[in-house]
Amino acid sequence: MRNERGGGRLGVFIWLVLMAAAIFVATKTIPRRIAVLEFHDYCDEQTQYAAASSKYGEDELLKNVFQKAKELEIPLDPKKVQYNRRKNEIMLHLAHEVEVDLQFYNWVWKYDRTFEHVRF
Repeated sequence: MRNERGGGRLGVFIWLVLMAAAIFVATKTIPRRIAVLEFHDYCDEQTQYAAASSKYGEDELLKNVFQKAKELEIPLDPKKVQYNRRKNEIMLHLAHEVEVDLQFYNWVWKYDRTFEHVRF
């Protein structure tokens, strides 16, 4: 009977450490993930707008995309951005990486997205 008293304290401590680690990782990763999703939504909107408007050109689209990437602190290499305007469609292709520093591990997310819209 004497050995049973207080036996659950180690389990509680382990769960508290795991919860603290999960909260730490979530506070580092969730904002970066939201920024990337916001950036991809913005790129999709810009490509759609470029497809609908004949006045909105490649230079303006790319300038806006790079400006938004800088605003959201997303590293975007100009060499990995491709823009194609054909008769019936507009395509924007992005390949980029986002690094999340967890202090004990650098987590790198690789993205390779293509945004296409048909011109009217």
